[in-house]
Amino acid sequence: MIRLCRTNKNSKELFTATLLIALVFILTYSACAPKPAAFVVVREGDFRTGWIDLPLSENGKEKILTFLIKGGVNSRGDYVIPNAPKIYDGLIKLLSDPAFLYISNFRDKNNIDKISKTMSKWFKPKIIHQLIDATKDRPSPIPPLALRDLQGNFWWIFLTDRPDNSADKGLKITQVLITLVPAQEMKQYAKTK
Repeated sequence: MIRLCRTNKNSKELFTATLLIALVFILTYSACAPKPAAFVVVREGDFRTGWIDLPLSENGKEKILTFLIKGGVNSRGDYVIPNAPKIYDGLIKLLSDPAFLYISNFRDKNNIDKISKTMSKWFKPKIIHQLIDATKDRPSPIPPLALRDLQGNFWWIFLTDRPDNSADKGLKITQVLITLVPAQEMKQYAKTK
């Protein structure tokens, strides 16, 4: 009977030691494993708006709303998201206001990789700063802000520049490009077949 108790105690100790070794191995591996790079790709011409200057002009508003209504496919003749003007009305107004177009209004003041409360009405919380854009000759010297909309359909990419005036409010948002998320294109294509 004493042997049986010792065997159970040894088994428990062996099990505990094995579990601890496995846990240490898993935690060490996960901490050292490479993390995928987060980046956004500017899509080919049919799946993006092209760079639009900010603040938005009437022509810029029309380009954006037409692109959104067509579901991010410029060649479409039908309307995929007819309520896009209603969804993005507040955002379009903000992008038309020169006083709003500072990076401090887009990012959380405590975490530069998160959006501000104002922008959370339209976008997911994480900001991506890495951009692959073959439409430009060279990368922007100041990393862009790429924000994914709450519906998961579009990336809104904002370029920044230093303001001309001496009152430093931070970087100025100067251009926007909207591109369709690749997975959304495949969903739309499947619906048409």
